[in-house]
Amino acid sequence: MFKSVVNQPQTLDCDIVALAGTIPWSIFNISTIIVLSLSQNQLSGSLPANLGLGLPNLQILYLSEAGLSGVIPNFSNASMLTRLELAQNSFTGFIPSTLWVLTNLQWLKLHNNNLMIDTSTPEVNTLSCLVNLRSLTILSLAANPLNALDDSFRNCSTSSLQYIYLYYCNMRGDIPIGIGNLSSLVLLSMRGNQLSGSIPTSLRLGNLQALFLTDNKLRGYIPYQLCQLDNLAYLLLSSNQLYGSIPSCWGNLTASLRYLSLASNSLSSTIPSHKILET
Repeated sequence: MFKSVVNQPQTLDCDIVALAGTIPWSIFNISTIIVLSLSQNQLSGSLPANLGLGLPNLQILYLSEAGLSGVIPNFSNASMLTRLELAQNSFTGFIPSTLWVLTNLQWLKLHNNNLMIDTSTPEVNTLSCLVNLRSLTILSLAANPLNALDDSFRNCSTSSLQYIYLYYCNMRGDIPIGIGNLSSLVLLSMRGNQLSGSIPTSLRLGNLQALFLTDNKLRGYIPYQLCQLDNLAYLLLSSNQLYGSIPSCWGNLTASLRYLSLASNSLSSTIPSHKILET
């Protein structure tokens, strides 16, 4: 594959063309490349350890569903990177701390790999540092055995995050109250973990449209503060250990709520009249 590459190209787009074999590392030394896309192929092998060294102008890297393995390389010298997609591969090891320095990063999609978070230095939590990347709008780490959570969303009031995907990450503990500071958040999916404790009353997110917390171990009452989410369209809380009454104020969400799932809990009251597709 890649028998020849146009001399000094700016874009190399080979998505879904049945490429096979390893990627010639010489491609990662074409300093003029701005966009490199090799997603949905049948590649193999790993990426060079210091991938960013030879790609100082790289802005977009799409390598999702490409058959790659090994550890995620050092991207610290690819400082212009805005979109990084390495999802649906077989990457292992820790999510590298070198991603923290990519201040222009807008999309980070690492879902469906075998990645973990290094918790040996709690004061420098990888997830917390990623959340605080000022330009980041999409963070997708779902379907990785991350395990760690703690207060991963502390000090994130300046975050531009709109979409967070952390489902099926084997996360334990309480939902961090710091999530309530993510004022731009549109979607939060943390379903299929082992989250416990109660739903934070701090989730007063005016832009939130979708909240997916199904299949956890959440306990306690459903907070009435969820009634203040005027744009909420999808609320999935099924298969938890919630109890008590359903907030009567949910009847005020008639303009936005489209899908409500509360099944497999221990709730004691009837659901307020509304457009409900599943309960």
